[in-house]
Amino acid sequence: MKKVKAFDPNIYDKEFKVLSINEIKVDNYQSSLNESRVRNIVNNYNPVGVGTLFVSARGGSFYVFDGQHRLEALKRLGIKRIECIVYKNLSYVDEAMAWDYFNASRKPVKALDKANAKVEQGDADAISLKLTVESLGLEIDYHHIGRQDSIKAIASLERVFKSTDGAHLQEVLTIIKEAYGTNNTFQGWLIEGLSDFLVFFGTNDLFDKSALKKRMYKKGFIELRQLVASNKKLHFQTPKQATVSALLQIYNHKRKNENKLRF
Repeated sequence: MKKVKAFDPNIYDKEFKVLSINEIKVDNYQSSLNESRVRNIVNNYNPVGVGTLFVSARGGSFYVFDGQHRLEALKRLGIKRIECIVYKNLSYVDEAMAWDYFNASRKPVKALDKANAKVEQGDADAISLKLTVESLGLEIDYHHIGRQDSIKAIASLERVFKSTDGAHLQEVLTIIKEAYGTNNTFQGWLIEGLSDFLVFFGTNDLFDKSALKKRMYKKGFIELRQLVASNKKLHFQTPKQATVSALLQIYNHKRKNENKLRF
């Protein structure tokens, strides 16, 4: 398994430069642009407070790895040049790690942005998780676009993937997709709860995966969510525990006593 090294800002040569705003680029390891942050900088512009951007000189171009919101704000303000600390000899992966380093040290980084940075750094587990999801015609919503077939619950995906394997996660996502479609149904509580359900009962001789999907489909996503909420309240269960219980109730409904699953 590939271990991604930590970024060390002290080992690279760097220099102070004043660069043209238009020659500074933004690459894929960056988080999605936060429009409210940009507007706030524009509306409260202070030349002193803007500070310097951290950029990388790579392949004849300059790439910002710390300061993309300030960069965008300055473009909108019509400012032509900006002071920068220019790092030399950074690769694309180095820049992704630098973005991670500077953002994590300043403020909490959103889980999806962190996951995207890991992919761009070449982290083997992050890439394998991404490919596992994409093999099902789905995608992880790294850039907060909100497509119907995208999944935001990155923490749940990572936990299931780490505790089981890619094949198990594929099975979990396939059942959800076939039972409920892809319109905002890949919720963290369902991904983790269904995963645990399959771990508990998947090897039981009485378990029928096809029957589970049919019963989930018949019950519907909204009713399942309501049942999970009820279990949480009545039995003081965690969302994952309440989901396992709800799926067990749905599966066992109207089944003969000898064919019911039990803990």
